[in-house]
Amino acid sequence: MCSSFVFSSSAAELRDCLSTLGKVRDFFIYPKRKSVLHHQIESSSEISSKKTLKRSCETRWIERFHAVNDFIKLYNHVIESLEIISEWVNSETSGKARTLRNAVLNLEFLVSLFVLNKGFSIGLPLSKLLQNPNIDLKVAVILANDTKQELQDLRKNAEEVFKDIFGQVKILAESFDIEIKMLRLSNRQIHRNNVPASSPEQFYRASIFIPYVDKFIKVIEELAKKKIRLPFSI
Repeated sequence: MCSSFVFSSSAAELRDCLSTLGKVRDFFIYPKRKSVLHHQIESSSEISSKKTLKRSCETRWIERFHAVNDFIKLYNHVIESLEIISEWVNSETSGKARTLRNAVLNLEFLVSLFVLNKGFSIGLPLSKLLQNPNIDLKVAVILANDTKQELQDLRKNAEEVFKDIFGQVKILAESFDIEIKMLRLSNRQIHRNNVPASSPEQFYRASIFIPYVDKFIKVIEELAKKKIRLPFSI
């Protein structure tokens, strides 16, 4: 599953989401900032096995899955930490913290984050298999077909599946007073999805989720046609 798959499906939204993840992770690399995040995690009443943000490698599917999944689990602590750092005297650091906090307190970001998490979790078993240097191509083809079938079922039941995803997004959004609304449509908009819809859920299902699943299915089909030849970026 090459990195181009992620960037070519609902390209702008998913690309921006992953870019923001990388910026937040890089922001907390520095010891003083990292200590704030670590303190928020350790002092929380919620027990978390995740203690730090993971790097999201552009060509490693498994690393991207963990980066997205861990970010979701640490989301509350990240927001709290960025809020604390935004009050620091150093204007450059506090300014970056405010910018990043605004970026992740965004409905489109959250929808993209949860959609990516769903997609990465489905592709994870196949990606792990394809990293095996002693790969059994027959087994890989079978798993690729199983993955394709799971995605087709997902596409067939897109309304129901995305309802669950959007429900998770809403819970998180409402806890931080993020407004549940659609993007304003523009006849001149060319770099973003401009999908007519009657509700935010319908809008994001049509503009992000369905294109993502459709592209994922296409990539799996292309891999099967090539008989999953290696090497390729995973």
